[in-house]
Amino acid sequence: MRWRTSLWAGCLAALPLLCRAGPLLDLPQYPEIDRVALERYATRTLAQREVRARAAGELGCVRYCTMIARAFARVAAAARAQGELPGGPVKWQLVVTTTRGEAALSLPGGHVLVSEDMIAELRLSEAEVAFIIAHETAHLLLQHEAQALDFLQATLMPRGLHRSVWDLYAELDYDAGALLRLQSLMQQSELDADYAGLLLGAQAGYPPAAMLSALSKIAASEQQRAGIVQTHPAMARRLAQISKAMPMAERLLEVGVARH
Repeated sequence: MRWRTSLWAGCLAALPLLCRAGPLLDLPQYPEIDRVALERYATRTLAQREVRARAAGELGCVRYCTMIARAFARVAAAARAQGELPGGPVKWQLVVTTTRGEAALSLPGGHVLVSEDMIAELRLSEAEVAFIIAHETAHLLLQHEAQALDFLQATLMPRGLHRSVWDLYAELDYDAGALLRLQSLMQQSELDADYAGLLLGAQAGYPPAAMLSALSKIAASEQQRAGIVQTHPAMARRLAQISKAMPMAERLLEVGVARH
């Protein structure tokens, strides 16, 4: 992940009233991965989830509509300030369910899914919801799905040969070894999304400390994950890593308050 650290350090010190809307990170490129095919696969996956949720009467918000919509709108505005991904701007879209046991996830193409069950179960504040949305948004901006497929392709195929996006997903569905190859990369992606999400949330106007408590609540509620592949790092590691972003996040928030 390539941060505009030196740019922002000077920007925040010298021009605090002009920097809030600027980009925080360089958006990566993965030209070997077909973005159109990736987003088509994501659209199909989203449609399947929506069909299941609708059939169960669990599609759409009920209790936290205003809070979720406000947090999403503010985070999406911060995301747009980062610039365009290769291939054009992202069309940010929010999907809310009440599905029990579901949390939050993102899908290529700008889709962010949030469950009201998670919000109720963890008693999340708006700032905490904003952090979770910003974390998922960061996955999309940093193109972690394309990054994983690009890495998988490089490990599976001789140089110069390519497999389709659909074929790579099929490999992940049926080959545990492929997932194991990605474990370290997926864990680092979670750390990067935490870091970038905290900065995006601060740029959107949410206090970093208030956002960060979301991870503490998740840590207190979740059980040790079982399974061969661990896609998320230990929560202690996540909290230690994200604490490094706190000074910059606090400064971003100060810039926003001064501007308004």
